[in-house]
Amino acid sequence: MTTTSDGIDKTLRRLARISLGLIFLVVLAGSVVRMTGSGMGCPDWPKCFGYYIPPSNEEQVSWQPNREYQKGQMIIKGDRLLVANGSFVSGDTFNERDWSQYDTHNYAIFNVYHTWTEYINRLIGALSGLPILFLGLISLKFIRRDPLIPLMAFGTIVMLGFEAWLGKVVVDSNLQEYRISLHMAGALVIILLLLSLLKRSGGAKSKPVKPWFRWLLLLSLLLIISQVLVGTQVREIVDQFGREGMPRGDIPGNLGGIFFFHRTYAQLMVLLALLLYYLNRKNRFAIPEINAFGILVLAEALSGILLYYAGMPKFLQPAHLLLSFGAVALLYMAWLRTMGHREALTVRV
Repeated sequence: MTTTSDGIDKTLRRLARISLGLIFLVVLAGSVVRMTGSGMGCPDWPKCFGYYIPPSNEEQVSWQPNREYQKGQMIIKGDRLLVANGSFVSGDTFNERDWSQYDTHNYAIFNVYHTWTEYINRLIGALSGLPILFLGLISLKFIRRDPLIPLMAFGTIVMLGFEAWLGKVVVDSNLQEYRISLHMAGALVIILLLLSLLKRSGGAKSKPVKPWFRWLLLLSLLLIISQVLVGTQVREIVDQFGREGMPRGDIPGNLGGIFFFHRTYAQLMVLLALLLYYLNRKNRFAIPEINAFGILVLAEALSGILLYYAGMPKFLQPAHLLLSFGAVALLYMAWLRTMGHREALTVRV
């Protein structure tokens, strides 16, 4: 390999790692938005109340006499969200003909804290797109050498575009729960694509293992992904109770059967993590992600226990989600490390 191609390889891997870090930051920011109930802080998309820089006080979203308005800017009048039909200077009295009802949804509340929380979340999402776009451009250098690399890179760009579109759908639907969960699942797909690209480009060395261990890792990966999906169903129920005004301390006792399934599933994942740690150490497979996976699974289980017995404290919800995404990513990377080797080590059981 020439020095030039080695430099391209390093640039590709560096961009993939930066993108991964930013996507995890997006997941954290999105969870904070959900935790604080700030998802409708900006009632439109991609602007916020029709502004590129969102309003910072209530006067900016209220009708004011003798003020210049631009087409698309929004105000809240009574319980209605109105959009300026064109650019104009308002008169001394409100003129209904200058405005149209925003009929995509009926949410008409301004909360500066929610607005800026949601706006920062969008900024982080937009920032994450920059290295991914550069990643796509750099990946074209590999189109002959390894066509899978540009395929993965542009698959990531497509998923990023899908996530951006879905973000608008989520806002337009006034935060329908299943769409929020789908939005979260899309972020997980992006993470897995970036990890695949990182491994494919030489960002992680393969480890020789027995075929049965590779299959065990794959089964474990499918189990933890399904556990995360079950967790999203529990989260939707928690959010629903919160909107209905149920005190957070009363929520755990009303979660029903799906929560107890989720809790039992979590116990299985702890046992599985311990088994993987034991087999990895005993057979000297030396896959570093398995040890870190075990730590994250234990931390996630502990955060779940605290969520239940401490009355669903909001600050733990982003941590719980981030730990679950981290555990999936580590296990997926562990499984990827077992690919590309046919030789196997002597197995000790």
